[in-house]
Amino acid sequence: MKKVLIIGLRGEQISRAKREYGGRVKLEFVDSEKTHSPSTIDSAAKCADVVIAMTKFISHAALKAIRHHPGYKPVYGAVTMVLDALREVCGNEQPLGV
Repeated sequence: MKKVLIIGLRGEQISRAKREYGGRVKLEFVDSEKTHSPSTIDSAAKCADVVIAMTKFISHAALKAIRHHPGYKPVYGAVTMVLDALREVCGNEQPLGV
């Protein structure tokens, strides 16, 4: 099972991602409150196969820490784009909670 780190979501958005994709990939999160910390993000990314980052909500220093990760997927929009990226990671299968 792939390990996916998602950076920048908030509480209910995290719950939605877990509900829809938690059974297909192992999800880890750095919530929107901790996105200013490059060291937190870098250490979490080292354990992930894929890193999905909401670029609008991450500091430049934190973004620099992860942009060379081989599984880095930047997301330039809202939570629906994060869910689209998760669907892609899961082979374009429909979410479980839908």
